[in-house]
Amino acid sequence: MLTEKELYISVLTEHGLDNTINGKRKTVYGRRKQDVVTKIRELQLQALSGEYVDPNTITVSQLVHTWLDVYKKYNISQTTYNNYLQKIQKYIDPSIGSILVQQLQPTQLQMLYNSLIDKPGVLYNIYIIVKAALKLAVKQRIIKENPDEGTNHPMPKLKKRKSLTPEERDRFLETAKKYFIYPYIVLAMTTGLRRGELLGLKWSDIDFENKTITVNRQIQYTRQPDGHYSFMETDTKTVNAYRTVPLPDDALPVMENYKKLYDLWLKAINVNTDFVFITSKGTPLNPVTIAVMFKKIREEAGVPSASPHVLRHTYATKLAERGVHPKAAQRLLGHARFQTTMDIYTDVTNTLMEDTKHKMKNFLQNG
Repeated sequence: MLTEKELYISVLTEHGLDNTINGKRKTVYGRRKQDVVTKIRELQLQALSGEYVDPNTITVSQLVHTWLDVYKKYNISQTTYNNYLQKIQKYIDPSIGSILVQQLQPTQLQMLYNSLIDKPGVLYNIYIIVKAALKLAVKQRIIKENPDEGTNHPMPKLKKRKSLTPEERDRFLETAKKYFIYPYIVLAMTTGLRRGELLGLKWSDIDFENKTITVNRQIQYTRQPDGHYSFMETDTKTVNAYRTVPLPDDALPVMENYKKLYDLWLKAINVNTDFVFITSKGTPLNPVTIAVMFKKIREEAGVPSASPHVLRHTYATKLAERGVHPKAAQRLLGHARFQTTMDIYTDVTNTLMEDTKHKMKNFLQNG
């Protein structure tokens, strides 16, 4: 009785079949000659139709890390890169990372998506990463079909972004006055700058005479394996983020007084720097320090929703309430997409309409 290998050679000889697929010799086995013939012809048809892919042992982890480090890294900001890397390491690697890409099933992806339904921000990023990485795998002929196309993307439970009320804003500001981070908070509330933009701000960017601030850089912090953070000065998040914004009158005296104290402090510690918001050692403030201080102030002030991004959203809401044109608001906020600005304006308009509807209940009554 012929072995499978002998049977394979016999089939090639008798039927004159070419076992070269895409320039490579392929070996198939079967218990009967007809099984071997069928398998070889299937491979030939796949090669002719462009559907054939070579077997490989690339895992999902290898794929997504390659996508990020080779194809994506140099087209995104350092912040976005760090964010994607953190999501891959925390959510993709432990769950589906060890699975071979060629063996990845839609069900496995669906289970990952479903597990993140209560984390809308994370889920959105996972969608982006997985979809792009698997699209690359198809393009590079690692797989024939994208298993993500066989999934349903669950709608995340989005939390409506909240602005501070005037009362909350005043309480938060009043409480913050006794802390060193007060000038940072005032500038965040009155300019709408992003956290990285505020950290990257230099005194040379502030024109006190013309009351403007030029935004042309940001500070990116990266957590090192030993738990410490290192920072780097980078470009703004997008081209649209390069902008000049007004320095409002209520922020001007705060920044002028802060500058006087700042100069005295630099002289005392013998440090030469132009960054506006610094640590006791003269380096740019760390996001962790900002988070700790915000937590302390909001608990003391009784404003649980206050955060750096909520201050930015509060600024955007104020622009809408004051009738600033959406296009002008987009420029002030540095939004890349006009729709991002309009989403905020729509929320404000809906709120104002509800208030108007309440006032119009008894329209014909006096008073």
